[in-house]
Amino acid sequence: MHLIVLVGIAVLLAVLFAQTMKIRQQNAKLEAAVAPLRAEAVRSPDASAMPGRGRFITIEILNPGELAASENKLAPVAGAVAPNLLNQIVYVKAAGILREQLAGHGVEADVKIHVR
Repeated sequence: MHLIVLVGIAVLLAVLFAQTMKIRQQNAKLEAAVAPLRAEAVRSPDASAMPGRGRFITIEILNPGELAASENKLAPVAGAVAPNLLNQIVYVKAAGILREQLAGHGVEADVKIHVR
């Protein structure tokens, strides 16, 4: 009886280890995808440092996990391991969509990601 329990625990540990390795591989892929985009994210600008630009539209995505999950079924797992990375990916994609949509309507806009 004890042998069966030990074998069960060993199998469970092996499965958990395999899942951990898959998550780490996915995390590494996400990091590689985001690395070129990190330069695009800048710190929130000081309004006084931007003469002539008195109006801003700000957007805060309130459901980044849900958006990511709608795009990729592994997103909730990745979000549990690296939530900041997942948020960054969602914001980069949203910024790209905003750029395209605004340009499609003839709007000249400087779309940036600001991190506070």
